[in-house]
Amino acid sequence: MSGAVLTAVVAPDDRAGLVAAIFIVAYLSFSLPALIAGLADQHFGIRSTALVYDAVVAVLVAAAAVLTALRRPARPASATAARSGQAASAA
Repeated sequence: MSGAVLTAVVAPDDRAGLVAAIFIVAYLSFSLPALIAGLADQHFGIRSTALVYDAVVAVLVAAAAVLTALRRPARPASATAARSGQAASAA
């Protein structure tokens, strides 16, 4: 969901708190992994930390791709046929 959609469904008095919460989550999602990687680097070394960090990111990307594919509604056959017909007539 975009920020515009989220703020549209919230009462005007609560929008500032919602936007603040969105920014807190965004900043934490970028800073906490970097802090954890810095601590892990001290104990396990940069190579091991980077490999684990990359593996975690790859798993998260794969999970996001699967969830996105599962959430998309299937297109009706008529829409697909009409779209391919338009492409054929344009060529």
